Amino acid sequence: MTGQVSKHKQIRHTFLYLLPTLLATLLPVLVLPLVTRVVTPEEMGLMALGQAFALFSQAFINWGVSLGYERNFFQYSASPQDSGALLFSTVVFIALSGLLFQALIHPFTGEISRFLFHRDGEDALIVHMLAGQTLVGLAGYFFTYLRNREQAATFSLYSMAMNLANVALLLWFLLVEHTGVIAYGYAASLSALGLIAIMAWRISREAPFSLRPSLVVEELKIGYPVLFKSLMGSINSQFDKYLIGLFGTLSNVGVFNIAQRASGMIFTLMTSLEQAYLPTVYRLLFEGKEENRAVLGRYLTPYMYFSLAFAYGLILGAEEVFWLLTAPEYHPGIDMAIVLALYFSTMFLMKINGTQLNYSKKVWATSFLVSGSVTLNILLNIPFIHWWGAMGAAWATLVSGMIMGGLIFRVAQRYAPIRFEVGRTVLIHALCAVAALVVLGLRQWTELSYVERLPFKVGLAGLYLYVGMRIGILTRENLKVLFASLRRS
Repeated sequence: MTGQVSKHKQIRHTFLYLLPTLLATLLPVLVLPLVTRVVTPEEMGLMALGQAFALFSQAFINWGVSLGYERNFFQYSASPQDSGALLFSTVVFIALSGLLFQALIHPFTGEISRFLFHRDGEDALIVHMLAGQTLVGLAGYFFTYLRNREQAATFSLYSMAMNLANVALLLWFLLVEHTGVIAYGYAASLSALGLIAIMAWRISREAPFSLRPSLVVEELKIGYPVLFKSLMGSINSQFDKYLIGLFGTLSNVGVFNIAQRASGMIFTLMTSLEQAYLPTVYRLLFEGKEENRAVLGRYLTPYMYFSLAFAYGLILGAEEVFWLLTAPEYHPGIDMAIVLALYFSTMFLMKINGTQLNYSKKVWATSFLVSGSVTLNILLNIPFIHWWGAMGAAWATLVSGMIMGGLIFRVAQRYAPIRFEVGRTVLIHALCAVAALVVLGLRQWTELSYVERLPFKVGLAGLYLYVGMRIGILTRENLKVLFASLRRS
């Protein structure tokens, strides 16, 4: 923790952003016992491939505008009129772009269904999954406004409300209306649409609604160079599901999707925690002071520790999560979730590297690096999935992510260097790697029962806590500030 950043404010904002989002993120996991007993692995595979198409399509709908909005927010933040014009011009542009894209693909949904699912009749699933993902993306611009205004309590309240509404609607459509997996599209659309209306009304009172197309043009100039990167990123994260379906079955896609969803909680929680430190990172970078490089390194270490704690927790607890929360048909995903959790442990540094490149306006470098990542991931996925099925996809994701993560780190440090605390950074990441190897080794290469393996996992959990105390993160002083912040929040 640094003297330049209020420790009380830092910890208070961290938990205002994190705790409500933690509850809302855990809720979909807690309802898995219901969902996985209503939705078969094959149906889950259909939903996963439909969602993959929806995520891929967002690159053609957003055109990199989200990056331009993030970059230009503080440039126009001094004037409420400018802030409102920037936000609402962006939202209207994305809404119109989404409607146009839906109209363009509508005549071809049958062909898309055959390509994705290798069968006909899933046109409606494609349309509604795309609509839901687009509306969730629109809501994200309002959340970015609240985060950058440091309105942590409001941000958390609305975020929790949208997630709770999404889960409630999902259960209604699945258990009462019996709509099948198209319920995922219905729930996402309705929950996001409701929160968009509420947030637009609330924000317009302080940042009046107005449209200024020139602001969108500015955002496009910043964002269009990363359109290719966005496309490649979508392929990188979704192509494995298509390959699993191509070489295997829709059921294998469904099991892999549950493993991805479980491990994806790590990324969601990291992103939630990011809301607390990202404005400070941008501010210190824009100040341009040489000493801020070291200040940022020290400032980010506690966030790194807590971000990787999410991955560490799933590495140790994947067995328990799957046993308690999923039907037996999904239990082959346990080892996949452990490997993917280790992959997500590398994402904290990648997030910071992305901020560095965004600040330095070197988005072209990101595009080249992401292209390399996609190429490597596909080259690894094809043989890995052919040899080891869905488990091969998890290993391919980890290996390609580690290789490209190292390259992205080097490029980001060249253009906007941050003096990370190297020893602590290496130690925290090494703990995750050791834990994953130990847990996987005990499961796959020994005949020890769960009860016999449990002391190893308890010991690894204690080791992470001990390291946190030794490097000065889990201290009495910080805990006092934390509890005081929680009482005030």
